[in-house]
Amino acid sequence: MGEIVEILKELIRYQTIASRGDELKRVIERVKQWLGHPKITLFEYESRGKPSVVAVQASRWEEGKKHLAVFLVGHLDVVDGEPEQFEPRIEGEKLWGRGALDMKGSCAVMIHLFRSLAEEGKETGLGLMLTTDEEIGSADGVEYLLKREGWSADFALIPDGGYDFH
Repeated sequence: MGEIVEILKELIRYQTIASRGDELKRVIERVKQWLGHPKITLFEYESRGKPSVVAVQASRWEEGKKHLAVFLVGHLDVVDGEPEQFEPRIEGEKLWGRGALDMKGSCAVMIHLFRSLAEEGKETGLGLMLTTDEEIGSADGVEYLLKREGWSADFALIPDGGYDFH
């Protein structure tokens, strides 16, 4: 759990709002570092200044095939906020910061899971799609990756924010 918290704290520090293309690119570069592993193949995309990354298990990857059994899907962008909201803080058992719930917390879990599966050599047929434009409509993230780049899956898990499962 400690590693997930550390990933989340670092993700929160990136001011990944729509107008900060530099921060959007920096967070994707950091994600690529976390996912850098011989058993993970990474695909990098950018549409109208909004970067995305798709990760697949290298051993399950067939050249040119962009359909997977399951995609984990997340976004790393957040709505505008005050600068102090991008400094994570822990109060009791809760970690607070811009995007902790929507949805950098879920992304931290998915990044950790995907990397751990690779390190353990587990074959799952799983893919990971992380974008940076969900808060402004997803046209240059998920929509672009599906319609323009041809990615698809039988099932997608999108653990986006909300409260009490709403």
